[in-house]
Amino acid sequence: MKIHFIKTPDTREIYPSLGFSYIMSELIHKRLEVEFIDTNLIDYPYDLLRKNPRKSIQVEPNWEKIKSVLEKKDVQYAFLTGSFTKYIHNTAKTAEILKKINSDCVTIVGGVHVSFLPEETLKMFENIDYVIIGEGERVSENLLYNLIKNKDIDGLSSLAYKIDGKVVINEREYLENDIDNFNYPAKSLWPVSEYREIWKYLWSGRDPLGIVMTSRGCIGKCIFCASGRKEILENRLRFRSFENIKGEIEYLIKTFKITSLDFIDDCFTCDKDRLLKICSYLKKKNIPWLCKSRVDTVSYETLTEMKESGCRSVFLGVESADDKVLKTMGKGTNLDEIKKCFQLFQDIGLEFTASFTIGHPNEDKESMEKTICLAKSIAKKGIGVGFYLITPYPGTALYDMSVQNGWLYSQDWKLFDQLNKNNSVYAPEGWTPRELTKFYRSAWYRIDRAHIVGKLFSASYIGATLKKLKSLQEIQILFSTFVNVVKRSILRRSS
Repeated sequence: MKIHFIKTPDTREIYPSLGFSYIMSELIHKRLEVEFIDTNLIDYPYDLLRKNPRKSIQVEPNWEKIKSVLEKKDVQYAFLTGSFTKYIHNTAKTAEILKKINSDCVTIVGGVHVSFLPEETLKMFENIDYVIIGEGERVSENLLYNLIKNKDIDGLSSLAYKIDGKVVINEREYLENDIDNFNYPAKSLWPVSEYREIWKYLWSGRDPLGIVMTSRGCIGKCIFCASGRKEILENRLRFRSFENIKGEIEYLIKTFKITSLDFIDDCFTCDKDRLLKICSYLKKKNIPWLCKSRVDTVSYETLTEMKESGCRSVFLGVESADDKVLKTMGKGTNLDEIKKCFQLFQDIGLEFTASFTIGHPNEDKESMEKTICLAKSIAKKGIGVGFYLITPYPGTALYDMSVQNGWLYSQDWKLFDQLNKNNSVYAPEGWTPRELTKFYRSAWYRIDRAHIVGKLFSASYIGATLKKLKSLQEIQILFSTFVNVVKRSILRRSS
C-alpha cells in the first residue's frame, strides 16, 4: 500500500512542497511506501514556457488529464495541499475526483489556509475527510497509524474531522521543540528533471533542489502574515543546529549536485552568530545562495560576509515608506532603517529585492504615494521590486480585524490574491474595494514602468545580469526575457 502525496493545482510557477517532503521523509523512515504527484506538471505548457514564461504560469489545469493520471494510481490514503487560499477549491476538486475513482479513499489536507479554517473547510468541502492543523509531521504519522490499524482517532491532537456530519476539532497541541529531530525532506521523490527545466525559465536558473529551511517561525509580528500570530505555537522561532544544516547541504551537494541554495526561512538573518557561522562554511563551497531578511537584522559586517560567502540576492520585506503605517501593521521598523539598509546593500554591491504593500488599515493616499515613490526610485536603478495589494488571508490578525470591522467584502477564496488588479476582497475604513483596486492598479503600472526602465537602461543591472550567464541556454533565456520586457514597454507607451 502506498501513501500518496498530491500537490493540487495552484500555479504553474511550480514551487516544490517542502512541507510535504518533510512528512514523506518521516513516513519513509517508518517503512511506509510513499509516492509524490505534482498535478501542476500534468499537461505542463513547456512550449509556451520557453516563449513567454509569464504566460505559462496562467494556464489553467487540465482536469480531465489529472483525472486520467489519478485513475491509474491505487490511491487509498491521499495527502493534499491546502496552504493557498486562492486555490483551495482546486484542493477540494482533487478530493472529489479521488472519491469518484474510489469512494473509500481517505483524503487528508494540511496547510496554512485549512489550519486556520478547519471547521469552514470541512463544512464547505464534503470530500475532505481530515484537516491537519499546524505542523504536520507527527500529526500525520499518528493519524495514519490509527487509520491503518483501525484504531480510534479521538484525542489525536491538531486534527479536525467529521462525525455524523458534525465537525470535531481536537486541541492544537503537538509541537516538536527540537527540529533537528526531523529527517531531511524527501526530495528524491520529486520530479527532479521537470522542476529543474521549469526553474531555468521561471526562477532565474535557480536550483529547486537547493531549497532549504533552517528555522521555523518568525520574529515578526506583522498583522498581514500568519507567522505574526504569536499565540500560535508553530510561530515560535526554532532553529536547526549548524551541524544539522551543514549535513543537509552536504547531502544535497553529493546526491543532487545542486547549483544554488535558497534559504526560505521567514528571516534567515535574525541570529547574527548563526548567520556568520553558516557564511564561514559556505565560503568553502562556492555555491551561490539567496535568502529572505528584514531591514533591521542586517549590518555592514553581516552583508559583507554574506556577499563573500556567495550570497547573490536578498529578499527584503519592506512594506511601507510611512512610519505611521509601519507601526500600525506591526512591522517594527521605520523609514530611516529602511533607507540605511538600502544604502548598505548598494555600498557593498549586494543585490536585493524590496517588497512593498499598500492598503493597510489607517493608510491614506498620501502615505501610499510615499511607498510608491520609494519603490519607483529603486526600480529605476534596476533593483528588484515586488508590489502587492494587502490581502487579509485567513490566519492573519488582519483577517480577524476585517471580519470584525466589516472590511471584508467577499469570502470567495478564488479572489484572495495580493496581485488582484480587478476585485479586491477587502477595503479598510475610508476606502471602497473598487477605489482601492483602482489605485493599486494604477500604482502597479507606474512601478512596472519604472522597473522596465531599470532593466533596459541601468548599467549596473545589465552588468550584474551578464556576469551571471554561464551557458548558451541562459543567454537564450535572457534574450527571451529581454524581448518580453521590450514588448511590455511598447504596450505601456501605446496604452
